[in-house]
Amino acid sequence: MKFYIEREAFTAVEPAKDAIPLKALRSGCALFLNPSAAPLLATHGWVDFEEFAADAGAPLRRDFEDALTALECFELAKVAEREARAGNDCRVAGEKDYAAVSAFIRAHMACGHSYSPVANPEYYSAVSVRARQFNNSDYHFMKERGGELIAVLIVTVPTAGDVSSVVTLHAAVFSALLNKAESAACLHDLLEFAELEFKEEFSTFRFLYTDAKQDAMLSMLLDEGFTKVCTLEKELNKTIDLVIYDLYRGLAP
Repeated sequence: MKFYIEREAFTAVEPAKDAIPLKALRSGCALFLNPSAAPLLATHGWVDFEEFAADAGAPLRRDFEDALTALECFELAKVAEREARAGNDCRVAGEKDYAAVSAFIRAHMACGHSYSPVANPEYYSAVSVRARQFNNSDYHFMKERGGELIAVLIVTVPTAGDVSSVVTLHAAVFSALLNKAESAACLHDLLEFAELEFKEEFSTFRFLYTDAKQDAMLSMLLDEGFTKVCTLEKELNKTIDLVIYDLYRGLAP
């Protein structure tokens, strides 16, 4: 793996106790790194990570990896030649996945059978994706094949303290290389995986339908067992009907 610190993308701010504070110039966001990240920030040009961390012990190496992950997420560093993952599994995005998830969504959100209610790609920047999942608002479920990301399902959960047992499907993004049947298979796997993740707290998946742009997504969800619950007439802007489709799985005890 090689990395490149984009010095022109951030400024250092007044040092904080036990932290290195940076301001990302593109987003205006603040990032606080462990002081052990100082050697990382002092590098110039493309650097081989294995050579850079050759003399570091395991704890310091992990600090370097965590700092580099955060810098990449905030678009303050570039990473290349990362070791490829293997497998065809579903999983929840983690700290090292936000940059890849963001890039995938923005590249494929308007392709094929994908659906997203937000047209602005910046809504899915790595920083925004990380913030929403970190704050337990959205969860990003990933589907991989041969180590390559091929689908992402975004599920919005109730805010802390809310007694609702319903989670809402915010978006589903599929690789432009997938046909409808392959996209539907990915959606099936991701829903099953999400069900296992949520079974202790929630009982129902919900999809909110408002216009024909969602027809491809709705077709796949109906095949998964979603049923129409009701239509709220002129619910949005006093002119648009909101149709609610649910899949009750009895997930919660």
